[in-house]
Amino acid sequence: PLVERARGGVLTEDDLARYRARGDRHRLADALSNLAIVALDQDELDEAAALFAESIALDREFDN
Repeated sequence: PLVERARGGVLTEDDLARYRARGDRHRLADALSNLAIVALDQDELDEAAALFAESIALDREFDN
């Protein structure tokens, strides 16, 4: 998965799941945005778009 390739294990799917479970929307939005940038760098445009969309939706929830 992109997370593993992008972060070499520093950020994992488990981390994203943990942010979701804790309701840590700020950290989750930041992580998703960062992963979207990595996806763009790796020419994975569909994945980048989905990651950015989720990040933006979270940011809008708390007027960021």
